[in-house]
Amino acid sequence: MAEDEGKITSASLYGNTFLLLVAAMLLWPTSVRAATVTVDCTGGAADHPSIRNALAALDPAVSNTITILEGPCDDIDEGPRGVIVTGFTNLTIQGLPDDTATISRAGGCGTPGPSSIVLTITDSTIVGLRRLNITGGRGLLVQNSGVRGESLTVASSRGSGIVLNDTSVLNLQGSTCHDTNNDGDCGDPGELLNTLNTVSDSCSNGISVDGTSSANINFHAVIEDNLGTGVNVSGGRANINAFFDQLEMPTTIQIDHNRVGVSVSDGGSVGMGAATGGPSGDSELRIEDNQQWGVIVQGPSFAGTGGQTIIQGNSLTPTGPLAIAYPAGVLVYYGGSVFLNPETQVIDNGGAGILAFAQGKVRLGNVGNPTGLVTISGNDAEGLNLQLMSLAESFAGTTISGNFGAADAVCDGTSVLAGDVSGIATTKCSNIDKGGKK
Repeated sequence: MAEDEGKITSASLYGNTFLLLVAAMLLWPTSVRAATVTVDCTGGAADHPSIRNALAALDPAVSNTITILEGPCDDIDEGPRGVIVTGFTNLTIQGLPDDTATISRAGGCGTPGPSSIVLTITDSTIVGLRRLNITGGRGLLVQNSGVRGESLTVASSRGSGIVLNDTSVLNLQGSTCHDTNNDGDCGDPGELLNTLNTVSDSCSNGISVDGTSSANINFHAVIEDNLGTGVNVSGGRANINAFFDQLEMPTTIQIDHNRVGVSVSDGGSVGMGAATGGPSGDSELRIEDNQQWGVIVQGPSFAGTGGQTIIQGNSLTPTGPLAIAYPAGVLVYYGGSVFLNPETQVIDNGGAGILAFAQGKVRLGNVGNPTGLVTISGNDAEGLNLQLMSLAESFAGTTISGNFGAADAVCDGTSVLAGDVSGIATTKCSNIDKGGKK
């Protein structure tokens, strides 16, 4: 027997191992690898003829991208929950870079016939919806999932445009940095993508945030012409912020021409604001021209504003018993709380600028930083009206003047106006606590 016969040399071990690895890679199902696939819903050349088929071919545990080449994609053979994304770890569904892809179903707002959800996302960690138009049917349902929208439009839903429940998170990003040259900023052409997210023309709310879910609406967005509330938060949380973009340029969020602008109830909370003091001007959050209230808070819930938040022209054509009895730009009641921080404006609304009743709580301004004005003016009734054991605290810099009610600030005998009232032009309150000031 030769000396080396029967021995396994390092060279043969390496060679055999390499061959085994190659064989394993060839035999391993392709679905376990991250994939980028295309869909053409019109029957053209693509990897898949429908979103449903593409989802079925992908491994949910890895990163995947579905690019829609042609649409609309109606997937009419889907059930009542429409196209269903379930259990995905990192998935992006997108249109082409220079186009918007449409996912639709029949039976949208104002359309006769049966109606069902267009897109359902459930039990998924990160799902990006980019350059998509979700229209008709009953919109987008997100359950126990995280969703990020860029250039996302949801329109003409028979129900709410977007519904979040079961601890879901929605991020609508209207400005995105693609740092392609890895220099830590977005200063080069094409690296900063400013987009517009739109939710409109729904038969119910624009965005509904339920239970323990949350929504973050940032940079550029329009939420308008919904027959219910623009942003309805029932027990969940929402942050609505018109930040500066990565180049410090101002952005705008518009919540307008809905039945109600923003509603908070069942222990929910909403923070709203816009960045100020930028080199090219201020960002703006505009809640305006809604049929009933711009903001309504029912206790024990909370809403806070700051920066250039402008609540204007709401409650001019109220309908329904509560809206007719209590028209206002901001309504807070049953123990709800509203904090209006500096740079907030409540102007030109039907009824009172701010109306609090049944233990509603209002804070106007800030004792420390940031400093600035809270302006309440031009409203058809009082600037501030406190009823039924309600409380308002005013800080320096608050200006309430030029309103058309009995006085700029009015309180019944059970309510209290406290703090610095020097900026209130006229008052009709029997209980004013100036904190020791004369």
